This record gives sequence, structure tokens and C-alpha cells, in this order.
Amino acid sequence: MSYYVHELPGRLRIRIPSLRKNPGDLIKLQNYVEDFSAVNSTSVNEVTGSIIINYDKNRISSRQIMRHLVHEGYLDVTEGIISRKGMTQTVGDIGTAASRVLVGIAIERAFQGTPLALLASLI
Repeated sequence: MSYYVHELPGRLRIRIPSLRKNPGDLIKLQNYVEDFSAVNSTSVNEVTGSIIINYDKNRISSRQIMRHLVHEGYLDVTEGIISRKGMTQTVGDIGTAASRVLVGIAIERAFQGTPLALLASLI
């Protein structure tokens, strides 16, 4: 499974293949994310299985949002995380930033509760 992540300050788009044409779970995800006090609005697309999250970047980061999604099982960091397209975008470092977020989450989960967790937080 391959996730697609696109990030701009205050705006996060995540495409989750398992939510494609799965309106029930997509609405559950939307309701879950909208409960975050720093989230201003969301938009979901059943055809692509994607969610756009508009948030207050001064109150929450994309990394924190993605951590919550990993914790709730919406994202699986053990599988293919970022599409090549997301990794090779030349406009800014959007793909690189998104991959750092997800790699940081994966490392953090792998070494949770160990001294290496400190190193993971520095990524």
C-alpha cells in the first residue's frame, strides 16, 4: 500500500488507499480529525481516498497530526509511505518534509521508551 502526502504550512493532504471508495471509514477519519481543536476544516474525497486537513500551524504540526493517525491505525508506517511523485517534487521540499515526518514517526515507534527515542525526535 502506498500513501501520498502533500504538505503546505497549515494544509495537509493524505491519500490513504484503503479508504478509497470506503465512505464509512473516510467519514470516521474526518470526524476524528475534526475533533482536534487546532483543525480549522477538513475535506474528504471518496474517489481518491484522500483527506485535506486545514490546521493552525501555530498550535499543531503536520507531524503531530500524522502521529495521531498512526496511533489510530489510519496510517501504517511499516508499509510504503510516500509515492515517488511526492518524494521527487521540485517545488520546495514538500516531499522531503513529508517523508521526514513519517520516517520520524516510524523510528519513534520502533524505539519508543529507549534512549534512541531521543535521537528519533531530532530527525
